[in-house]
Amino acid sequence: MVKQSISNKAVITNTLVDKMVKPNKSPRKGKEARINYNVLWDSKCTGLFVRMSPSGGKSWYYYYTYLPTSTTYNYFIGKYPAIKTEAARREGTKLAGDVASGGNPHKDRRADIKSGTVAEYSEQYIKTLPAKKSRDREIKMHRLYIQPSIGKLKLKNVDPVDIETMKVKYEATPAQSNHIKVYTHKFFAWCVANSRRTGVISNPAAGIKQYKMEPRQFVMSDVVRAKMSKVLKEEVELYPVECYFLALLVSTGCRTVELFSRPWNDVDFESAQIFNIPTKTGRKTITLSKVSIELLVNLAKHTSDTNWLFPSPVDEKNHRKNFRAFWYRVRDKIGLSKTVQMRDMRHHFVTDKINNEIDVATVSALVNHGNIATTVKHYAQVLQATKLKALKDTSKRDKLL
Repeated sequence: MVKQSISNKAVITNTLVDKMVKPNKSPRKGKEARINYNVLWDSKCTGLFVRMSPSGGKSWYYYYTYLPTSTTYNYFIGKYPAIKTEAARREGTKLAGDVASGGNPHKDRRADIKSGTVAEYSEQYIKTLPAKKSRDREIKMHRLYIQPSIGKLKLKNVDPVDIETMKVKYEATPAQSNHIKVYTHKFFAWCVANSRRTGVISNPAAGIKQYKMEPRQFVMSDVVRAKMSKVLKEEVELYPVECYFLALLVSTGCRTVELFSRPWNDVDFESAQIFNIPTKTGRKTITLSKVSIELLVNLAKHTSDTNWLFPSPVDEKNHRKNFRAFWYRVRDKIGLSKTVQMRDMRHHFVTDKINNEIDVATVSALVNHGNIATTVKHYAQVLQATKLKALKDTSKRDKLL
């Protein structure tokens, strides 16, 4: 039991926790070394402290006395940095209120572990997610897929069969199913790390394999390209922004999110470039073709009075986030399979350039791959076909006998 030290109190901040030093173990003659802990108490929330072990792990606790029995407890709140200082202080303040009302948080939690459902703990987990780009997507996965599928199960009773059953439920969309599995694994990893709160000691999603994804190999034929051009020309009067978006996807090779999230300030017509493109390997710059520049000039007639190339139709202060409804409309008119997605326009861009004998290093630079090896890996089949074609075209000149 850790007892409060007045000399080691401060208004705890994330910076102070980051600067905590690992304690050493104290050797004892004839006995195992004593495990020391570096403890820092919070002066804003009485009873709240963060403890650092010799291994470097940092954990939040709330120290309190249950008055009816005069029993003291160290209530485990969670680990740092998964739970930051402000979140820990809010939880400590809430626990102080429970204790003041005669409650025993330690006993109440033991009861919660026995009855808590996946949905209940899922909501607790969501509150711990840091503010970053993937947060909204992860929350969506929990509330639209994980909670509806296994949310009613008792958390401590979930086993691999339940996870496998959930994965199979979405097997028609293997990429989506794989994402659900990844976020489920991440959630249960958090449950294991907070086992004192959740009662979970092993991750039921750990042994579940993902669906093997075949590389996407879409490329528009001349016929399909002509059909898409015809449809966009027919629709551009009623849906100008949507039409220019699809046309720019084809002409730039950008990912959808890279394009619809761009402000006009990132476009430089003079140098024919778009700056600050957020890619998987950092922010990059893309070079615009003559066709892309013409499309952007025409798009500017519709949206240049806003901050975004593609402003939200609901709130012009924000950019638009999807064009799926319009894509489905265009796809149906062209007669494409429902498996063809907007993101396949990027694959078409790369394949078209390679087929037209643009060297792979240039193509890799055009689509902002981290290195040429990425392009070679994802478009190996296209490159192989191009090599065979090149050999066929030159075979007569190579023949000497």
